[in-house]
Amino acid sequence: GVAIASATLEHLIASQRCLSLFVTHYPQLRQLCDKFPDRLGAYFMAYAQEGGGSSAAPGKDVAPLVPRITFMYKLAPGVAESSFGMNVAALAGLPLAVVGRASQRAADIERDVTVRQAEHRSGAAEPQLRLLAVCREVFSAVAGKKDGGRLVELQKEAKGALVRSEEQ
Repeated sequence: GVAIASATLEHLIASQRCLSLFVTHYPQLRQLCDKFPDRLGAYFMAYAQEGGGSSAAPGKDVAPLVPRITFMYKLAPGVAESSFGMNVAALAGLPLAVVGRASQRAADIERDVTVRQAEHRSGAAEPQLRLLAVCREVFSAVAGKKDGGRLVELQKEAKGALVRSEEQ
């Protein structure tokens, strides 16, 4: 979604040069303000926030998971720190248990992404990536009826990559 929004906004600014009001919940688009400082501004709806943001144990009251947000209906310069999706869901009347569970899942996903990014930066994912590349080559070799000698080489390489991946 953010890639499509970014490409669309950049196209409107650079190619079409038209006056536009582009509303989104993607804070990543703020980078385009640096690229087009004279033609693009970033604003968000001002808000006041009370409490929340911590995680609760399963089965506990989930109300503390979602901070209380009061929207001020006034534009403020900059980018909001969050899309406040959970708040919007609560305001829309979704059951608090659903909003709480969604908040927990969002935190889990964010944690997983952070771990994967750290692994990628540290090179920890390298053995898995090599194994994936070898597997793709094996599939190509089998589909293309390559010679058996190359398949034996690839099998050994895959086994080595798998062992290295399990060591981490």
